[in-house]
Amino acid sequence: MTGLLSDPRVFAMCDPYAPNFFSDPYVVLEASVILLILVGIFSLVALYFCKWYFKKPVTLWGRAFEELDKIAQREVKSKNDIKHSYYDLTDLIKWNVGNHFSISLISLTDDEAVSYLQRHLQDSFVVENIAEMFRTALGIKYARYETVYESLQQDIKIMRKVIQHTIPQTKEH
Repeated sequence: MTGLLSDPRVFAMCDPYAPNFFSDPYVVLEASVILLILVGIFSLVALYFCKWYFKKPVTLWGRAFEELDKIAQREVKSKNDIKHSYYDLTDLIKWNVGNHFSISLISLTDDEAVSYLQRHLQDSFVVENIAEMFRTALGIKYARYETVYESLQQDIKIMRKVIQHTIPQTKEH
């Protein structure tokens, strides 16, 4: 048996070089890149799942405050920017009050929303402030930029008070 391994005729029939996976550098490089891509995709999926799973639920008033902050932080350089801000503010009012009191105000005009709230809502603080903001929003067509800008800032402050007013109070024992 020892004679077969040293016999040159055996090597003439077989290739003495038997490549394996790690002997070709390009195969190793390709496999490494594929492995890194798979690890990256898995990491992104795991990160997304963790963000989704451990996300704190946002309260109705928390979301309203976030939207109000977005409106307040907007740069308003023209009267048209103020009109867009008021449009978003009135939509926020309708959304917040509608969700808080379980009524649908989105499809109503501002006047219809005010009259509906006056008929169906007992909270006069909310109704009066919302009616005032809707009247101001209606009057921005005819006012000067400086006046409308100050009104927008004032209405944002009033909306903060309305949202704060609608937060349920917890009973302390």
